[in-house]
Amino acid sequence: MRFVSIMSWEPEKAKEVTELFLKWKPPEGFKFLYGPCTVLGGNKTVSIIETDTVALAKIDRYWREVTKSEIWPIMDAADIAKMKP
Repeated sequence: MRFVSIMSWEPEKAKEVTELFLKWKPPEGFKFLYGPCTVLGGNKTVSIIETDTVALAKIDRYWREVTKSEIWPIMDAADIAKMKP
């Protein structure tokens, strides 16, 4: 499934985030479709990803001590039209 992911962190954790990113290896089942793009001066990144729930859980466990993540699913208009109110 595809998601929009925004990770943010406190300014004092910027060095730790950079060090973690340099060591990080995306898990199997995870693919960047866009990004990660750093929001300069905003202490955050924006990405569009394609992943399964297992890889998403691994990513969350890796980053959760240092960052705050907001993740939203991306749905095609055809999928949204199929949804019942």
